[in-house]
Amino acid sequence: VNIIRTKIISNSPPSKPFISVLIPTYNQANYLPQTLNSLLAQTYTNWEAVIVNDGSTDYTSLILEQYSSKDHRFRVFHKKNGGVGSALNEALRNARGEWICWLSSDDLFMRNKLELHTYAFRKYPDIKFFHTDYYVLNEATQETTPSGINYDEFIPSCELQIIKFFQINYFNGITVCIHRSVFDCVGFFKENLRNGQDFDMWLRISAHYRSQFLRRKTSITRIHPSSGTSISVEAGIFDSARAC
Repeated sequence: VNIIRTKIISNSPPSKPFISVLIPTYNQANYLPQTLNSLLAQTYTNWEAVIVNDGSTDYTSLILEQYSSKDHRFRVFHKKNGGVGSALNEALRNARGEWICWLSSDDLFMRNKLELHTYAFRKYPDIKFFHTDYYVLNEATQETTPSGINYDEFIPSCELQIIKFFQINYFNGITVCIHRSVFDCVGFFKENLRNGQDFDMWLRISAHYRSQFLRRKTSITRIHPSSGTSISVEAGIFDSARAC
């Protein structure tokens, strides 16, 4: 650990790029404080959280008011319910960062998530599209386990990055970090693909930019019965097929 710390300090990045974290949320007040606390715990501090309350009917608004009043980096926007894609687009329109991350309001960032990306920016100066490994948190058992990704089989080589999507989505959305200029090229999320807007975006970006996978776990995906992935498995498959 000491060796790793020494290496990081001696190779610290010369600048501190500003990172916007997009957080769409709808009726997840039970999980939201943990999500926002994982941002407050970041070792890298030059960030903003652009949180879009997508018409929540629980006490989400109260939680967002509490956090934004204590830390100006939490910027809150409210809108009528329109789905994750519409909330992400609203956040993207209001984001001010050079780099864009996405954090679902029931998931978590590891403490060094944003800091690790800043070193990746320096190591891969030509790359504008990053994704990483992650952990899985089972809400029922409260057990956190590695994703179990077999890097050599699951993550495609550069020349197969587009066609691999026709087999499987090898991205976890909460691990991505994307340069702002990428969205100027490919546009916003497709709001009509309410269960596959993320897959569609990664596919469209990959048609224009090479992605770089970082073999570090930076995020924690929470698995629970009310998550969008759990209740809309078939719909996600159909929307992904439309995107392909």
